[in-house]
Amino acid sequence: MTDIDPGIRDALQHAYHYLRSRITGWVTPKKVIRLRRTSVQNIDFTDSRTTGGHPVVFFQPMGSDELVPGTITAIISVPVGASNSSQEHRFFIIQRFLPLNNETDPFSVYPSFGVSVWMSDVSEVLDIVPTWNRVFNAV
Repeated sequence: MTDIDPGIRDALQHAYHYLRSRITGWVTPKKVIRLRRTSVQNIDFTDSRTTGGHPVVFFQPMGSDELVPGTITAIISVPVGASNSSQEHRFFIIQRFLPLNNETDPFSVYPSFGVSVWMSDVSEVLDIVPTWNRVFNAV
């Protein structure tokens, strides 16, 4: 287990009430297990440091129904319960791609079409995404 990076810690603190409402006994951890890859419903996901991986995804942010693009910067496992318990919760740490403004996005005049253009720049704010939320590989 490793200490949590400050950005991940801040994102977990921001998500505290959401996670507490969905995970019985949730406490923001001081340490986590960092993973380079994980499989969710037989789909493999990797972080951006893994060679040959595909970290670009569309994901459902906590408390939202929309899907937005981002890149998985880390995958963490948080042990739950007693120290001898094998139960864990896994989370993707994702940086969202920044959207173009409406003046630049040619699809903004067709909102019912459901398409947007995104920048290759990413947000500095990290999203904590539980693996039970909708996440899809973008390739």
